[in-house]
Amino acid sequence: MFYLLMGYAFFLPISHVIIDKLLIFIVLLFFMSSNLKEKFLYGLKNKVVLAFVLFFSMHVIWMVGSDNLDIARFELKDSMVLLYPLLFISLIRKKDVEKLFLTLIISLFISSIWSYLIFFHIYDSPVRICFEAVPFLYKGDYGFFLITLLMYSLYRLISMPLTTRYKYFLLIFFLLGSVNIFIIGSKTSYFAYIIGISSVVLMKSDFLSFKKVILFFLGIISIYFVAYYTIDNFHQRMDLTYESSKEAIEEKDFNTSAGARYGMVLYSIPVIKENWLFGVGTGDHAVEVRNRIVADYRAKIAAGHTEATEQYKELIRSMFIGKSSHLHNTYLQVLVQFGIIGFLVFMNIFYQIYRSETSQEYKALQKSLIIVYFFISFGGADFMFHSLGKFFVFVLMLTIANYHDKSQKDEALSA
Repeated sequence: MFYLLMGYAFFLPISHVIIDKLLIFIVLLFFMSSNLKEKFLYGLKNKVVLAFVLFFSMHVIWMVGSDNLDIARFELKDSMVLLYPLLFISLIRKKDVEKLFLTLIISLFISSIWSYLIFFHIYDSPVRICFEAVPFLYKGDYGFFLITLLMYSLYRLISMPLTTRYKYFLLIFFLLGSVNIFIIGSKTSYFAYIIGISSVVLMKSDFLSFKKVILFFLGIISIYFVAYYTIDNFHQRMDLTYESSKEAIEEKDFNTSAGARYGMVLYSIPVIKENWLFGVGTGDHAVEVRNRIVADYRAKIAAGHTEATEQYKELIRSMFIGKSSHLHNTYLQVLVQFGIIGFLVFMNIFYQIYRSETSQEYKALQKSLIIVYFFISFGGADFMFHSLGKFFVFVLMLTIANYHDKSQKDEALSA
């Protein structure tokens, strides 16, 4: 099982196709184990795992009466990731946690080097799925993956004893990955990076002198200034984000990425107000918001506001991609789907993570992970969206396995 988990960790930042196949073998071995009942009950005793299962149950129950069953089934299929904690909690051994973290770092290290090769037009990736310098993933997923492992690396460099060789390896990865953040074209990652890194430093400041903390923050700020004036991609995207956000708010121009997100907020709020308690259901959320957008657009065109054709182009395009089930804001999406009840169930996941009796060895990392996830959720960070949820759940289970595997009995459960 350990080698399957190693393979899962290595390919998690590289190929969702491969990890899905590996997961099939992991699940089969899980159900074939002689102590299946014990493992299952062990997982259900964990309040964090139960919180994930409860949120998944909402997706199932809220399908009842849905007018858009195709989208509901699509949502339900992707939300299966919410059940992964029940699987991994009893499979990851405490003694294997550091090896699995190292495997993730090696995989991201390779991806980061490949990202530089793409950026400098030295060698492209034949499986690239976005137009930025990201070899395997969507830029938002890659940014979150990289930031999470950079937080882990910094956390270990600050507060844990390391061999000289491993210390230099983590330091090189941290520096390489930190610069990499600014060339991948993910605006959310630009800000999530400083939030995540700062949270780790502040939480572990007892290991650093006041002078070192100040110098660290001055160094981070300097990186942003240098990146702004030397990396055209970063410079242009920061300026575009500011200008497009300003136009969206002042002129209701939704024909940019930032503008489309702002438009989804505006048109989601009335839906939430009308369905504040239970939401509209698992499959009807995007359709409800989309209908309001289209109705408003048509009304403006009928009234002679021809500029609406351009102002609404990106917003309408975003709402009609694929199953069109993603509102690009996790908080809005949960509120539209499940109302305030579902929102409380969703937030309960993070409350249970926060109050869990994790050893101090990984508690700060857990808190930093939650802070970063809360931030990127404003731009859309659903657990089931692309590979992000799979990565979040796996890293979270690594930290939880570190304290739940306390006894010989618990170690047997994860055998």
